Amino acid sequence: MRERRAALIRSMEVGDSIFVTEAVPSWQASFTAVSKETGWKFIGKMDGKKKKRFWRSA
Repeated sequence: MRERRAALIRSMEVGDSIFVTEAVPSWQASFTAVSKETGWKFIGKMDGKKKKRFWRSA
């Protein structure tokens, strides 16, 4: 699952968003790792209880 998640995040284009329904901290760690690795930026916004949408902004 973790490899699939990482591949999914890495395949995002600028402006793409992904909706997260599982525990947010593990996703934040994934996005942080990809951000450090690639220099991309992500914006996260809460969409209700334990749901978050992440946008790749750059």
